[in-house]
Amino acid sequence: MKTQSVNRKTLYIIAGTLWAIIGMILLCLSVYWLISISKLSLLVMIPGVIGAVVVHHFMLSKVAEENIDRIINLSPEKEQICLFAFQNVRGYFVVLIMVVLGYTLRHLPIPRLYIAPVYSTMGLALIFSSLRYFRHAR
Repeated sequence: MKTQSVNRKTLYIIAGTLWAIIGMILLCLSVYWLISISKLSLLVMIPGVIGAVVVHHFMLSKVAEENIDRIINLSPEKEQICLFAFQNVRGYFVVLIMVVLGYTLRHLPIPRLYIAPVYSTMGLALIFSSLRYFRHAR
């Protein structure tokens, strides 16, 4: 079976785009929930922004750098590498767990006012961290 392969620059762009799109989805959900409650509830975004800076700096930027290092070191003799190589296997399991946790959180009887900062934190942190991939694509 032949794997789909791309050059490293394309892989950086794919990874950065995926992180940015998922971040935008989470951020938009958060803002939508807060606006539907009240425009004043957008003040709840302040902890989300602060949390995003912390999560980006201490977690996601390190994950992005590990992924970038793996892309750089993966089969250096080859021009093309596997399309799915922007993350290790463990990373795919973490993504699955986060999707399940996000789904579960959305369906618990917790007011959206309390869930929105969590979504905005993760969304903004993903967007901030996606920029590392785009820098390497240049």
